[in-house]
Amino acid sequence: MATLDSVTEYLDQQDYTWDVTVVDDGSSDETSAIVRDRSSTSSGVRLLQYLPNRGKGYAVRYGMQRVNGAWRLFMDADNSTSIEHLDEVLPLMDENWDIVIGSRRTTGARTVVHQPWWKETLGDLGGLWIRTIALPEILDSQAGFKIFRSDVVERIFPLLTLDRWAFDVELLAVARHFGYRIHEIPIQWFDDPHSKVTSASYLQALLDVVRVRRNLKRGVYDLPD
Repeated sequence: MATLDSVTEYLDQQDYTWDVTVVDDGSSDETSAIVRDRSSTSSGVRLLQYLPNRGKGYAVRYGMQRVNGAWRLFMDADNSTSIEHLDEVLPLMDENWDIVIGSRRTTGARTVVHQPWWKETLGDLGGLWIRTIALPEILDSQAGFKIFRSDVVERIFPLLTLDRWAFDVELLAVARHFGYRIHEIPIQWFDDPHSKVTSASYLQALLDVVRVRRNLKRGVYDLPD
């Protein structure tokens, strides 16, 4: 797994402690075997696995609540955003940010490998929809590179309800609801031509954004007194 190689090679050069957890969301490929093999030679690598497939949101929620560390990062397995962006995140940890997210739309960001035109068009329209309905101050809620303080994870993640692609919107909307400070950093992004996001997925995500706004108004995410 090329992503696992690049992540562990980068982290091996750092002076802080780390571990990498791969969440196998009911896959039918060789993911679990590859990670088990790597974990036998690297104490910092482990596998979380379940069946059946539940979706991106469920996988991230499952993993983030079962890892340790003062800061917890999740990133896409296709390595569309390099782990090396952590170089930009580390100084921000001392500036009282609660959440730092990668952004393809903030100043300095660059898309190195583009999606097909129809996906980019749907993505642009979807981003406008998300900013209008749920996250007016977030330029890019969907890039798969987000890092959180552990206390933020422990407070927010148990409240989340969406299992699939609109999970990121719900996560950030709930974070803003509780007043957490979110900082966007520019990233270099590479499209994965094997992405499983379909036009139907885009439509479902847009409907789920409305559901998130409705849940906020109804107090679904509010903690009991």
